[in-house]
Amino acid sequence: MPESMWRVRSRQIIRQIIAETGMADMPKLKKALTAAYPFGPRANHPYKIWLNEVRVQLALLTPVPRELVDCRGTGPLFEANHAQD
Repeated sequence: MPESMWRVRSRQIIRQIIAETGMADMPKLKKALTAAYPFGPRANHPYKIWLNEVRVQLALLTPVPRELVDCRGTGPLFEANHAQD
């Protein structure tokens, strides 16, 4: 199934804003993304798609801290599996 026109257009605009603003100042970037919303009233399907695409694009560009990646020893399930190693 093809992507919706709302998602494609949102992605284009969001990537452009990120490229222009950069990721160094996250509050400034979020304000720029809020101001760039192109679909009229902030309601219904287009707005939900916009918000989702903002989350997706920011997640793709935000590095995951190393200490959050290794979850061994954080609970009984992981301790049991780690003991078998």
